[in-house]
Amino acid sequence: MTTLRFLLAPVLALFDLKIYREAANIRVGKSFLYLTYLSFVFTVILFFAGMANMPKADAFVGWLKSNFTGATLSREGMKLDVPGRIELRHPQWGPIAVFDDTRETIQPDEMGLFPVYVTSKMMYVRRNGSVQSSAIGSNAQKDFKTHIDSALIQKIYDRLKVPVASFLLFFTFVISLVWRIFLALLLASAGVGLQLILSRKLSFSALWNVASFALSIGFVFSLFELIPGLGRFFSGGVALVLSLIYLGIGIAVQPKN
Repeated sequence: MTTLRFLLAPVLALFDLKIYREAANIRVGKSFLYLTYLSFVFTVILFFAGMANMPKADAFVGWLKSNFTGATLSREGMKLDVPGRIELRHPQWGPIAVFDDTRETIQPDEMGLFPVYVTSKMMYVRRNGSVQSSAIGSNAQKDFKTHIDSALIQKIYDRLKVPVASFLLFFTFVISLVWRIFLALLLASAGVGLQLILSRKLSFSALWNVASFALSIGFVFSLFELIPGLGRFFSGGVALVLSLIYLGIGIAVQPKN
C-alpha cells in the first residue's frame, strides 16, 4: 500500500475493494497507525468545528459579565455587591444559577429549574436528579477573601480557554483512538466467524488489519455527526452495522486458500 493510498484510505475504503486485499498483507503496526490517523484527523476537524463555536463562548462570557453584578467570597460566605437575589437566565440556554445573599439555606425543591443555587452560606448543585450541598468558605484560611466581578470573569476565561480546549482535544484524541482499537478488535473477532461462512482463512492479525480499514465508514459517519441537523441520520449503531458489512466484503475479496 502506497503512502498516497494510505492517506486516502478513509475515502477509498468505501468503494475501492482492492484496498482490503492490500490491508490484509500489511504489518499490524501500520493498521494501528491507520486508526491513529483516523483519530487525529477527526480531532483536527473537531478543533476547527470548536473554533467556529468560539464566538458563542465569547458571547456567553459577555452576557455573564453584564448580568452578574459581582460578589465577595470569604470564610464567612458569599455577599453580593448589590444585596439581594440574582437569577441568571440565559435567553438561549435557560436557567443557569441563582445567587441570593438574603438566605443562608434553602430546601432542594426551592431551586426550581436552576442547576446551581448559591446562598450566603451554602452552594447547592443538582447532579443526575439529586442535589448536593457544600458550605462556602468553611475550609478557607482565616484571611481568605476574593472579589468576583466582570474583570475577574474575563481574566479567568482568557487564561483557561486555551488550556481547557487543548486538554479536551487531547482527551478526545485518546478516547477516539481507544474506541477505534476496541471496535477493530470486536470486528476482527466477528471476522473469525465470517471467514468460515465465506470460506476464507485469514490470520487474526490479517482480520485486525481488514477490520481497521472497515471502520472507515464509521469515521465518515462521525464527521457527518458534527454537522448540525445531520447527526440524527448518522447514528453509531448504523455505522457499526455498515462496518461489519464492509468487513464481510473485505474478507470476501481475499483470495481463497
